[in-house]
Amino acid sequence: MITLERLDPTLKQHIEKIEHYKQVQTLLAWDARTGAPKKGASYAARCQSDLSGRVISFTDGFRFWFKTGGRNTE
Repeated sequence: MITLERLDPTLKQHIEKIEHYKQVQTLLAWDARTGAPKKGASYAARCQSDLSGRVISFTDGFRFWFKTGGRNTE
């Protein structure tokens, strides 16, 4: 079994960043469901949209890294 500690440091940082973004998305989703803060729905929706795009970008980068075996192909 591969543990996070045994991963390449760059990959480990990438995974941790994705998990941090996902945690923030969860908090924003909770705020949206509970209506907190009042009158903040529009701003929260924009934040969720921006974060979703960033998570997708990071996830795509992770997939690229995995497919190339961590090699920079540029």
